[in-house]
Amino acid sequence: MKKGVSLKKMKVVEKRRMKGDFWWVVLKGDEDFKFEAGQYVSVKVSEKGERRDYSIAGREKDEGLALLVDVGPGGVGSRFFENIKEGEMVEVLGPMGEFTVRDEDKSLVMIATGSGIAPIKIMVEEEIKKGKRVWLVWGMRYENDVFWVKMFKEWKEKHANFRFDLVLSKVGEEWKGKRGHVQDVVGKGLEEWKGSGFYVCGSRETVEDVERWLLSNGVKLELVRKEKF
Repeated sequence: MKKGVSLKKMKVVEKRRMKGDFWWVVLKGDEDFKFEAGQYVSVKVSEKGERRDYSIAGREKDEGLALLVDVGPGGVGSRFFENIKEGEMVEVLGPMGEFTVRDEDKSLVMIATGSGIAPIKIMVEEEIKKGKRVWLVWGMRYENDVFWVKMFKEWKEKHANFRFDLVLSKVGEEWKGKRGHVQDVVGKGLEEWKGSGFYVCGSRETVEDVERWLLSNGVKLELVRKEKF
């Protein structure tokens, strides 16, 4: 087991639906659970010992942590979190992962699609408080699946160093916001932000597409960090 990684039993102290297939699950243990923004935990999701990885989306009081769980895929992990109830215990292994913000990146372009917003959300939250210049671009398909927009807009009003753009790919004519894909939005500000650290999180296919697009548009490989779901 890697240094700093531990196996813990944690209680589900809150479970609520965000929108659509997305659930907010708060876990609390008896001991401190220290982690860096961007890391993930491995949760035991069956009696067979099967595990699924979930990025940590929030720090909760009394050393708790929060997960953003997309049950849309319908697999063993989805079924586990659909059925879990407040008060029940889960087995958590972690923290793990190196998708964390580098100190040398003084400005950040955070690109998330779908549930890839989970680690990006907490990374943004902590980095804007440090005074770093941060641009968050979040891509979703449908307007009905979108959450946290009010929160991100409040952050934007409070922090002059934070920029936020939401872009939807499958919307009707009534949608007045940005439409298309994250590359369409990032492309319009890329020249200004090209020397930033780029952090990309989402499905494997999307992350690879975005990385290829960034590199083909002059972003240096060493400036790109990624996490694939």
